[in-house]
Amino acid sequence: LQNNMGIIYANKGEFENSLDHLVQSYENFEKIEDKRGMAASLNGVGVIYHNMKEIKLALENLNRSYELFKDINMKRGMAASLNSIGSIYQEVGDFEMAFDYLTKSHNIFKEMNNEFAVAATLNGLGKYYLDIGDYIKALTNYKNSIILREKLGDKLGMSSSIRGLGCVYLQNGDYKNAIKQLEKALDIQKEKD
Repeated sequence: LQNNMGIIYANKGEFENSLDHLVQSYENFEKIEDKRGMAASLNGVGVIYHNMKEIKLALENLNRSYELFKDINMKRGMAASLNSIGSIYQEVGDFEMAFDYLTKSHNIFKEMNNEFAVAATLNGLGKYYLDIGDYIKALTNYKNSIILREKLGDKLGMSSSIRGLGCVYLQNGDYKNAIKQLEKALDIQKEKD
């Protein structure tokens, strides 16, 4: 219950209240030695600290979450924690660490045949390659993400990947294709709203 309350407060942007509930959730799970619950709570705490721009605390909690998920061999949780850690490193410009974590996350989801998560990690890798200026690999990852998301019927995800594709074209000076993709992404977004 505390974990759910933490998520609700986070969605409302009330990060302090969210943290209070997530920490309480962690403590409750710790008392009954529920590592899965502890890991999920720490993951939430890490995400909240990331939203609050408390990078050190975010990484600390996400790494603890990853280790707990690893202890119980919960691959989905491991991959989610790794992806969050990679995204933080990417945001702060540590691209070597970002690539390492994002790739590990992608490989775990791929091994699990979790196509929704694979599509999301391909999108994240597309952004990584866009950020470092490798437009060919960025295009490849965004296109593969779009193909998979189309297969899955994930319209919202497709919009995100198509927007990423448009950004690659924009950075590459291909304004015609950039506009085409960005308008397509916007149309899909309007459909969903």
